[in-house]
Amino acid sequence: MKLKIKNKENIYLSPYTPITVEFEKYLKNTFDIDIDGYIDSSKDGTNIYKPKDIQDLSISNILILSPNWGKEIYDNLTNFLNKDKLTIMVKSSKGYNKSILNIRLIQIIDKLILKLINNIFGFYNIQIIKLWTHRIGELCLENEAFLDKIINNKSYKNKNFIVLSYLIEKDISNRTLYDLYKNIFRKYKNIFFLEKNIFNKYLQYALKNKLINKKLILNIEQKSNAYELFTNKKPIIKFTKKDIINGDKILKKLNITKPFVCIFARDSKYTHTTFKHYSWSHNDYRNFDIDTYELTIKYLIEKGYIVVRIGNIVSKELAFKHPQCIDYPYSDFQSDFMDIFLISKCQFIMGSTSGLVDVSCAFSIPRIGVNYMPIDHAPYSTNKDIFIPKKLIYKNKYLGLEQYLALIQKSNLSHWDTNTYDKLGITIENNTGKEILAVVKEYLGDYGYNKDDELNQQKYQQIHLKSKQFKEVKTKIGTDFLRTNNWFIK
Repeated sequence: MKLKIKNKENIYLSPYTPITVEFEKYLKNTFDIDIDGYIDSSKDGTNIYKPKDIQDLSISNILILSPNWGKEIYDNLTNFLNKDKLTIMVKSSKGYNKSILNIRLIQIIDKLILKLINNIFGFYNIQIIKLWTHRIGELCLENEAFLDKIINNKSYKNKNFIVLSYLIEKDISNRTLYDLYKNIFRKYKNIFFLEKNIFNKYLQYALKNKLINKKLILNIEQKSNAYELFTNKKPIIKFTKKDIINGDKILKKLNITKPFVCIFARDSKYTHTTFKHYSWSHNDYRNFDIDTYELTIKYLIEKGYIVVRIGNIVSKELAFKHPQCIDYPYSDFQSDFMDIFLISKCQFIMGSTSGLVDVSCAFSIPRIGVNYMPIDHAPYSTNKDIFIPKKLIYKNKYLGLEQYLALIQKSNLSHWDTNTYDKLGITIENNTGKEILAVVKEYLGDYGYNKDDELNQQKYQQIHLKSKQFKEVKTKIGTDFLRTNNWFIK
């Protein structure tokens, strides 16, 4: 029989037996299908439910595997659930035994294929790279760092690489950015770029289940160790002349006719809309209100800039309205192409810790980081970058950087998770409009320094070296921020 299962559905097995447990493993390892639990009238345990309980569960389908009692189980479950959500996998002992035999045969073939892959890849010096395409920040940073090594590192030129791309279309966070990198990959004879095919799917399955020799896998994940790379590199990806002409036409339609600046404020609307089946509340600590930019927008307009608020799906419009302030997500011209084109052409970009703002790294666009979190993190697109972090309150006092680093390291919790700050009793305070305006003025040279400012910067950099993840990042912190929040470096 043919059964189509989507991984986002709520699938249960019945009854609970050693065979259904093996079948659960088979579905997970072969098709990446997760089972939510078992339905069994005579057994108890974690994730095992009685038929009378299923009305309280969210169920897409119950798969019944029992040659002797399948019909009886089916008839009983119809008392509690619609027939459309019940599937008898086998109707006879013969079919049952055949299905189990097929599982075992696939497992044997699996071992033979994997042995062949490990031997061949090792002999021909082939390494596997998996692209994380569904998040735009990783799509940019990882590809940039990898391609830089391909171009400038001689040892990489003597190797062969298989790049595994997306499996389903919705896993591409931005089609334009993806295509720009794909076009570069295909220029190199030692890079084999795999998209939607059975070999790509099989290798991804093998990687996920740790069936490939570790020596054959190249991890291209980037953290702060890429600081020197991004602050000293030239752009690798480029738009074609045709794309530039098209992009310039859309800029005119948006009334962007002179130098412009991009601003961005992360909120939860994009992830909650795009990834409906996942909870992204652990990233909420990075959010802030777009209207906090109002003072800065007015200042930039007075300086002769056009201000463009960027983003795809956002929670609300800008409250401030002005002909030289473009709320691009609410325009008729929002697209994957323009999301990237705008960033590539702006004078500088302002925003919080976000994948979209990370795209500036690909085009060497200076970045002003505001409301940055974690507070020991900092942007690194160019050597002109500057930032200010959010402020943390712990036990009714502002938390200095050194105390924060000690607290996080002692807790052994991830500082990339909202729950961590809740567990530690830390309150997060966003930057004020005045603080954001001050760091923009400093970037544009419209700010006066005093004799203590250089000392404050030195103190900050000395403390920042204690950060385990970001000690290599030497990005300047806002001068006014340290003046008015001197507790940060005490």
